[in-house]
Amino acid sequence: MIHQYKSNGYNIVLDINSGSVHVVDDLVYDVLEQMQKSDDGEEISRNLEVRYPLDEIREAVKECEELKRQGMLFTTDIYLSLIHISEPTR
Repeated sequence: MIHQYKSNGYNIVLDINSGSVHVVDDLVYDVLEQMQKSDDGEEISRNLEVRYPLDEIREAVKECEELKRQGMLFTTDIYLSLIHISEPTR
């Protein structure tokens, strides 16, 4: 899970599960927002090509996918399976 926000002119992206913090430009910020909805690079490119050059979008998508492969973006919660929700006692 990632959390994105803007603060003092910076675009900040936190990958909650890995603890990674990224300061990114506007293009990567928008690409990551799109990646939360779809993992299809061509769809992301179509959605953003009105704002950015297509070759730059594709490069940003590739870089984000590489960070994902390295476990620095969109990581899974390794503790999720350890959470046990018990039934309320009566």
